[in-house]
Amino acid sequence: MSFAVWVAATVVLVTACALYLQRRLTGWHTACAPVDSAAPLVGIVGSGFGGIACAVHLRRRGIPFVVFEKSPEPGGTWRDNTYPGCACDVPSFLYSFSFALNLRWTRKWAKQREIYAYVEAVLEAFQLRPHIRTNTEVASAEFDTAAGVWRLRSAEGEALPECRVLICCVGQLSHPNIPALPGLECFKGEQWHTARYRHDVEVRGKKVVVVGSGASAIQLIPQLASDEAGLDELVLFQRTPSFILPKGDYEYPPAVMSLFRAAPIFAWMHRTWIYLMQETYWWLALKMTSWVNINAKMSEMIRKHMRKEIDDEHAAMREVVVPTYAIGCKRILIADDYLPALQRKHVQLVPERVVKMTERGVVAKSGAEYQADVVIFATGFRSQDFVAPMKVTVTGKNAASAEGGQAEG
Repeated sequence: MSFAVWVAATVVLVTACALYLQRRLTGWHTACAPVDSAAPLVGIVGSGFGGIACAVHLRRRGIPFVVFEKSPEPGGTWRDNTYPGCACDVPSFLYSFSFALNLRWTRKWAKQREIYAYVEAVLEAFQLRPHIRTNTEVASAEFDTAAGVWRLRSAEGEALPECRVLICCVGQLSHPNIPALPGLECFKGEQWHTARYRHDVEVRGKKVVVVGSGASAIQLIPQLASDEAGLDELVLFQRTPSFILPKGDYEYPPAVMSLFRAAPIFAWMHRTWIYLMQETYWWLALKMTSWVNINAKMSEMIRKHMRKEIDDEHAAMREVVVPTYAIGCKRILIADDYLPALQRKHVQLVPERVVKMTERGVVAKSGAEYQADVVIFATGFRSQDFVAPMKVTVTGKNAASAEGGQAEG
């Protein structure tokens, strides 16, 4: 065999292997096995990312299933959260299904609309919508040990299809947490949670109070503090400061986006690189603390960055927004525009908790009252209520309730 033939054969072989690998790693393999009518029905509660992933794998294997979704549309947290500035704090290419890599992300940190569009694309590609029962909230799930089935009822009392297997994919960020403040019902203005944002209420020219300074608030505050929003006054209540890493967001250049679409293997390599960097970062920060004390060094590095972001005119703010605890004790946030937004003239940071509400506004722990036309709760979710308000019970011998451990039979 001549050298030229050997080179040509090698190029063909390498190219074929690369194309095969690219297809295996980046292709949307939507082919599904025929439904096995003899297989037991699987019930899935929730149609967020978790529910969609379960549905895709069941459909691929031809296992019959039904997804119960309480809302009019699937999509989970990316359907519910539409507040200004809503975005993901995980890099876009990492925030994709491994079996459906999105090659059309436009920026490093995707915003809500782009993520929700991706969710809808997955639903259509894998033809999942016919399997989803919307406007169906599962209120109770009772497992009959004798029959070996789950008996479900909706919030309206309707008996839902019996399932041999039940997968709960309701997620931790599905039930907004609004603190039970005294006087909550007395407030004469508008109030809502970030996960139920009222886009129909005009905030321009009004006094707005935001309660909470977590992951949602640091995205919302810069939008409300902007000139475009036109607020008269913005007051933020913060109980505990958070470590805030620089975000470094950017749009992917058109040439890079074209490369990802033309040769998806590069998109997969980019995703893998992000994954390795993220895992290495946290391994160094949390696993090697005992002998190199990287945690302490990292904490001080971020504190220094945060202090630098606050100008000398607002030097007193450094004492209340820069954490004193070690990094990792509380959720770490990422933002480039949050600290600058707090320094705008019409923005006030109150490092206290709200103790009650009045007809005119909110009252801080110090007793000071802050008037408001609108109160927005960025107070997170009831993350401990994993399956609430669904009541899960088991009947039969030695059965118990998943909530209280009470025997049913």
